[in-house]
Amino acid sequence: MKKIFYSFLMIAAALTAVSCDQSHIDAVFNPAAVTAQTLGNIPGAVLAADGEALTASFNAADFKLDVASTYSLYASASSSMADKKKMSSNISINKETGAGTITLLQKDINSMVFNLGGEADVPFTIYFQLSAAMANDKNAAIASTEQLSNIVSAEYTAYSTLIRDVDLFDHVWAIGNSAKMGNWSHDKVYQFLYDYEKTGNTFSGLLDFGEDHADNQFKFTGAAGWDDATGNWGVAADQDAAEPATLQLENGSSTNITVYKEKRFYAFSLNTGSLLL
Repeated sequence: MKKIFYSFLMIAAALTAVSCDQSHIDAVFNPAAVTAQTLGNIPGAVLAADGEALTASFNAADFKLDVASTYSLYASASSSMADKKKMSSNISINKETGAGTITLLQKDINSMVFNLGGEADVPFTIYFQLSAAMANDKNAAIASTEQLSNIVSAEYTAYSTLIRDVDLFDHVWAIGNSAKMGNWSHDKVYQFLYDYEKTGNTFSGLLDFGEDHADNQFKFTGAAGWDDATGNWGVAADQDAAEPATLQLENGSSTNITVYKEKRFYAFSLNTGSLLL
């Protein structure tokens, strides 16, 4: 009887393993089966600082799997999308219909014109492309699943403004618990690390933590929000050593950086690929 029961367990285990393997096979990503997203026309404009937001529509990508996805809009001065830059935008999708909407602020487009080499009061063409990718459990894009849309273009005439580093270079937000660091409000943040060398992943700069720096707590984000998909970088583990030369960060971490307190000013360099500060 024991032998029969043991044999039954072995057969059940084998069937379970086959079932799991089959489920894994069924869930394998097949790039050839994906229907890429389609980007609609983006309106051009003579830009104004107080101009109304511009909107565009798109059809969402179909990855043929029940998975989360994330989208990013890119801009370039070339129809080949050479040296493309991530465009600040608000992207939303109706999950029932797959219809998507992109909202662009005129001030952000104005900054992009200068960032791409345009000038004030001179018509300038920007080319746009929408990227979509499956997202992991941190809502971060899985690079190997990226799909690119068609390319659309629009003409803009920028207005003259004070050009700052934040307008010219890709940047990450430095946000913390002091007034100098925005009091945890992205709307009040004015300190950033910049990709001065245009590497795509190395951001550097000098941060001022203010006179009350003994209680420094801060993080970095890749956008003006806490979405893991754009980067929400705290520490990866307990911070045992004070004032370390390097510090490993982690996307989606809820633990703030607290090991730099002795000085008011700190120069940092952050690699957003390795997340090494």
